[in-house]
Amino acid sequence: SKFGSYVGNVNADGPFVYCGFKPAWVMIKRSSAADSWAIFDSSRDSTNPVERLLRAEGTNAEATMTSLVSNPFGDFLSNGFKVGNTSSIDNSGTYIFAAFAESPFQTANAK
Repeated sequence: SKFGSYVGNVNADGPFVYCGFKPAWVMIKRSSAADSWAIFDSSRDSTNPVERLLRAEGTNAEATMTSLVSNPFGDFLSNGFKVGNTSSIDNSGTYIFAAFAESPFQTANAK
């Protein structure tokens, strides 16, 4: 697992967040404003781009990024994730995140 923060750039070519593994599950929340937690996973989106999300405390608990902001979240890569839209949900401020590996013992970066 990896926990940290990143700063969005409000650009469709958003920030890359290095995790050291391919994420199976990522939860993010904008810490610079009041927003919901957004959870993305590779079970419901097994190919890129990752689009489906869960809102942990929202009344619209399950949604798609295209229904909310017309663009998918981004991509899960072999060593992290890349945001690929200009949404305030995940790319316009400072965000905290929690990421969990798809195969934690196959591609772990431990020594």
